[in-house]
Amino acid sequence: MVIFNGLIVTTFLILLAASAAVVGSMIVLALFDLAFSRKRPSATTEVIDSDSDITNSYDLEAASKEDDAANSKQKPQQLAA
Repeated sequence: MVIFNGLIVTTFLILLAASAAVVGSMIVLALFDLAFSRKRPSATTEVIDSDSDITNSYDLEAASKEDDAANSKQKPQQLAA
């Protein structure tokens, strides 16, 4: 019974050390990423900014379709006379 308890305690301590190592490495790697990352402009923002007239016309078309759908309600019918 003593050997069994020793194995359980040893397994628990190994798993505890492994989980502490994983959590610690996640924190350290996140700090490295935060410290050494650079802000790079993405190509998608340049395309969106240069094509603003296209996106504005698309937004107007989508808004008019939503208004048409909102105003196209069916009239209730009388069920019984």
